[in-house]
Amino acid sequence: MAQTRIVRATFLSLLIAVANTTCTVNRQNQFTSHVCATRVVFDSEEDGAPQVHILDIHSGDVTKLTTYQALWAAGRFPDFAPDGQYIAFVAEDEKQTGHLFTIGANGEGLKQLTIDEATYESPAWSPDGEWIAFEMEQQGVWGLYLIRADGSDLHRIGPSGVNLYHPSWSPDQRNIAVVTGSEEAWIAGILDLSSGVVEQLTKPGLDIGSVKWSPDGSKLALDAVTDSNLDLYLLDLETRTLQRLTKNTAIDARPDWSPDGTQLVFHSTRDQGSSSAGQERWDEFELYIYDLESGDIERLTHNSWFDAHPDWCGPQVNGKTE
Repeated sequence: MAQTRIVRATFLSLLIAVANTTCTVNRQNQFTSHVCATRVVFDSEEDGAPQVHILDIHSGDVTKLTTYQALWAAGRFPDFAPDGQYIAFVAEDEKQTGHLFTIGANGEGLKQLTIDEATYESPAWSPDGEWIAFEMEQQGVWGLYLIRADGSDLHRIGPSGVNLYHPSWSPDQRNIAVVTGSEEAWIAGILDLSSGVVEQLTKPGLDIGSVKWSPDGSKLALDAVTDSNLDLYLLDLETRTLQRLTKNTAIDARPDWSPDGTQLVFHSTRDQGSSSAGQERWDEFELYIYDLESGDIERLTHNSWFDAHPDWCGPQVNGKTE
């Protein structure tokens, strides 16, 4: 795929801890008063292996949620639950085996959801908080699976024998946006959960790296390879038109929407180097925000290790998204 799948960690065990780390944030935007909307969860390799962290954009505080007892254990691809109280993530070892976990946003209540060792990636909570969609590799094919938040009712979704990556739920929970295809062409698509059919949205020639559904359901945020570089795009789901947001010699990837749909958080190598897709150094990745109205880009993290795979928490009122 356009984005290199790098698994560096030997999974032995996870010890839950809450500890603040140092991170400089140079942003003072006003957000909704709900505390959830100021938080971004991401994985960071500060301690030599990826671990799950939460960044408060207002204060600049970073809280580490996972750590390890033994060398090289890792936590990656975190995703906030709709209520902002829990986070799903994966832990994998150097043999690409591991498990799917959830943890409280307060660093408590670590729960292992899966039993069979496999390669898991990109968990995504359903809008009602009942299900987690995720990728799992079986016999060389990456399929999509659902599991309940309590670890029950694991089952596969979508067509068999077809690669499906990076699930992102539609706000009405009827569909899941995916990346599908092969090394020859990675395409954005929509999986209809009632029929199991995948509708292709983009054409070969623009290799899609990841997809993320907008809060109002009208667009997908994408990263896609152009001229050997990953850049950010918007896809209008009604007109099927693409709008390119960034054009940089570095990598801009893994966009996720702010709760109000006006900004994107993403990871990038833009201030650290000019790596081509597939050749990036992971210590070059930092977090950024793209303002969709102005086009301004502001850097969130400044350090010598990678910060990647951000997910923006959505504001909640009585269990419903604002």
